[in-house]
Amino acid sequence: MSKTKPIPLPRSLSVTQIAERQGLKAVPREAVRERMKQMVADSLHVPNPPAGTTGMSMFIDTDASTIDLPVMEIEFYDRNPRHAPNAEFETIKESIRAKGLENPLIVTRRPNSLRYMLAKGGNTRLRALQELWQETQEARFGTVMCIFRTWKSESDVLASHLIENEVRGEMSFWDKASGILALKASLEAEDGKALSLRELEDRLKQIGLPASKSNLAQFSFAVRCLPRLGPALTGLDVRQIQPVYGRLKRLATRFGKTEEAFVTSIFVPAQDEVALSIADEGSTVDLTAFQADAERRLAAWLGLDHALASKMLRLLEQLPDMPLGELQAQAHAASVAPFPKAVPHGTQSLPASFDPLMPGEHAIDPAIDSTDAQLVGEEVSPESAAAQPPSVGIASVARSPVTSEQIRAKALAAFLVKVTDLVRDVGIGNVFHVVPEAPVGFFVDLPPEDFPIATGEDPANRALVWQILASMSGQRDAEIAALMQPALRWRTTPVDELDATIRREIGVAIDQLDPALLADPGNRFCLPLLAVLRSFHDYCALVGGTPSGDPR
Repeated sequence: MSKTKPIPLPRSLSVTQIAERQGLKAVPREAVRERMKQMVADSLHVPNPPAGTTGMSMFIDTDASTIDLPVMEIEFYDRNPRHAPNAEFETIKESIRAKGLENPLIVTRRPNSLRYMLAKGGNTRLRALQELWQETQEARFGTVMCIFRTWKSESDVLASHLIENEVRGEMSFWDKASGILALKASLEAEDGKALSLRELEDRLKQIGLPASKSNLAQFSFAVRCLPRLGPALTGLDVRQIQPVYGRLKRLATRFGKTEEAFVTSIFVPAQDEVALSIADEGSTVDLTAFQADAERRLAAWLGLDHALASKMLRLLEQLPDMPLGELQAQAHAASVAPFPKAVPHGTQSLPASFDPLMPGEHAIDPAIDSTDAQLVGEEVSPESAAAQPPSVGIASVARSPVTSEQIRAKALAAFLVKVTDLVRDVGIGNVFHVVPEAPVGFFVDLPPEDFPIATGEDPANRALVWQILASMSGQRDAEIAALMQPALRWRTTPVDELDATIRREIGVAIDQLDPALLADPGNRFCLPLLAVLRSFHDYCALVGGTPSGDPR
């Protein structure tokens, strides 16, 4: 290929003249200076990146790249789920002293932050390196090679630390529980919605941190309800405490207390003494002492005798859905002291069915003073023995003294059992309340506004039983009604509105009874109701009167 010869330019032409021959116009120097000044000024007005831009920093770090960092400038993860110290710390420290750091630390940076922090475990190793650098000032401990991970989200880093600690088997029950709940909160904040335990189970499985729904429920319960016992808890402790919590909560809610109020007022404070007794880390939780203290606090909070509250809790253990009225009646009946056992005088013993309150040949006449009874060991003269009338079916019976108070208490307990059986069967347990101070041991309240007695299945019988029990209790009398719990609707309803409220919500007049309902042979509640009325009048005969409003 031949080379093109350059066209010679006359030496007499200047650059400006050559440019003009090409059609270009010369620009004055002043104009050039002004143009450059304008360009500089324009460059100063370039806007910053949008506020929503993430991942921006003064340094450009590539994901998975390696960087050397001073150990004292690396920060621990401030939300590290592990709080319990590593028992192997000294061993790990000595290993690093001898061999150096064999596995690099993984670090990241939050958006717009200049500081590197641990992204996936490594807190124990970083602490060991920092201590070795401060102790020795050796260069090999002063700088460490790290692997950089690009920041994704708070939940991503927290999950990475949880997974790392779980793989190493270094997590206590409490650390894992609080860590999982913290991760749940981060995921909810990022998603903008709450997660159910089922949804959390699925998300954790996707993340690589599997946990069953039952375990998640235990974690949630422990963090929410057992904060004072925290680090000392084991999974077994929590499984044993959960049913205790359930019974205590059910009794509290029967009395109208909220679960939140129960937890903050009773369940959490009951942990204080047990927590103080845990002197050394790793000591066990005294579950018996904790349960006893919680029961005492709950009884006082509800205004109950401790022994009565304990019986109610035992009943709830067997029958968790028992209504409050029946629960009180059953516990109260169980609290009545039994009669002293009769001791036979001679060779013949009392029949197994002997009951001092049952009518018949072995009944105790409450009109007879107990001091008149023949006691074991009493000397009986032949004359007095001959004067005594022979007993039917038993030659001679020696009885321990039976007080009239015992007789009345047992009669009331027997009456309340019949009443609660009827209340349960007819379905008005939600308005039946046992009150030991009441004349006949109970009151009935107005029904909840969203559950009127006079509607639904079998309204006539519900209204009838409610009407009779309200009359039996004597609660129409203002002095007797003053013994009711203050929160009952009966107490809070103005007196002049009470009759209208009863007629509207129950469909009866409290002082009017339809005897036809009692005589209906097809009514399955007829016989139980008559048994209650008979027991009621028997009790009233013992105490020598009836409360105001006794049904005729």
